[in-house]
Amino acid sequence: MKTNHIHATDADRETTANNRADVFFVCSTNGGTNWKAPARINTDTTTNDQWMPVLAVKPDGTQLFMAWYDRRNNTNNSLTDVYGCFGAIGTYAAVNFGGNVKISTVSCPPVYAGIFWENTNMGFYDPTYPLGGGSFISL
Repeated sequence: MKTNHIHATDADRETTANNRADVFFVCSTNGGTNWKAPARINTDTTTNDQWMPVLAVKPDGTQLFMAWYDRRNNTNNSLTDVYGCFGAIGTYAAVNFGGNVKISTVSCPPVYAGIFWENTNMGFYDPTYPLGGGSFISL
């Protein structure tokens, strides 16, 4: 286990024109006083959404796994899949990520709040899911 190492993930919009949310990873080796630069984890070349990333770290601190919702396979940016990747945690919290792997076997349509069609506009999502997403693990 690596003391004072913190690994965090979140979705954010890049500065690239027309690009929607991507998933990023950051880490600290000194309890959060300093952070390494964010690294974009989704490797797609689309401008579609990737959001609500989560991560898990192996108890001995040598590996981690990230997963997120991803719309890279849908030209309408509507149907959702789940993607993930493994990362090997090296010295000084350097993480070497493997390739993105599709986890879901069926793409899911969006879920909207309520039963009224007017709630299908962007931003009216199922209120049972938290907004934003993201997670962190402190070791």
